[in-house]
Amino acid sequence: MELEIRRLRDNLEGRGRENEDLRNKINNLTGKLQELSIRSENKLDLERKVADYEAKIVTFTQEIERLNRVLRDKTNESNELVTRLRSFESESSRYTV
Repeated sequence: MELEIRRLRDNLEGRGRENEDLRNKINNLTGKLQELSIRSENKLDLERKVADYEAKIVTFTQEIERLNRVLRDKTNESNELVTRLRSFESESSRYTV
């Protein structure tokens, strides 16, 4: 009978150690799961930011192209005015005494 009690106690202690090991594994896995969840949220946040930045880059690129066209038009207009001014000065110098 005493042997049976000792065997059952040993068995119970063994099961207790197994339970403690399993609790530790569960805690470790829970921590890893939380870390992965945080990483996943960070990844989604970064993906949203990248998409937002890409949209802004497209907008900025379009605005730069528009401003380049305006600048090109103004440069052409300025060149035409310079040409007209020189022509006018040339014409007026013929009439100056």
